[in-house]
This record gives sequence, C-alpha cells and structure tokens, in this order.
Amino acid sequence: MCGYGYPFYVSSTFLSAQEFISKRIHKIAEAQMKIAGDEERQLAIEAGEIDSDGTPMCTVVDNGPSAVIRPNMMHYLEW
Repeated sequence: MCGYGYPFYVSSTFLSAQEFISKRIHKIAEAQMKIAGDEERQLAIEAGEIDSDGTPMCTVVDNGPSAVIRPNMMHYLEW
C-alpha cells in the first residue's frame, strides 16, 4: 500500500488508466467544440454574416497581439 491510503499502481496499470482518461477528455472536448461551432454558425447565419461562398463568418475584434514574445522567449497573454 502506498501512503495516504491510495493503492500502489504498477506502471502498466497507470498507463492504461492514463490512456483511458486522455481519450475520454479528448472525446468530451471535441464534442463541446462541435457544439460551440454549431452555435457560432447559427448566430452568424442569424446575423447575416455570410461570405460570397455561403460560409457563415463570425467577426473577431482584436486590439493588438494576443500573445507577446518577451526577450526570454516566454509567452504572456495580454488581457
């Protein structure tokens, strides 16, 4: 037994659980992105934001770069 009342996991058990959880998270995230995309598409159609090819488009407003590269090569988000 491992400390704190958690059972000891062998490497293969851990990797199996990690793969299962990873695939589940990916599946859920993909489904949520599809739902969000469908909602944005519907909002664009309702707003009449359709290009010459018939593709619904969402207008994005940006007041500058969303990420700035600092001299130390770290990326920081600008809010």
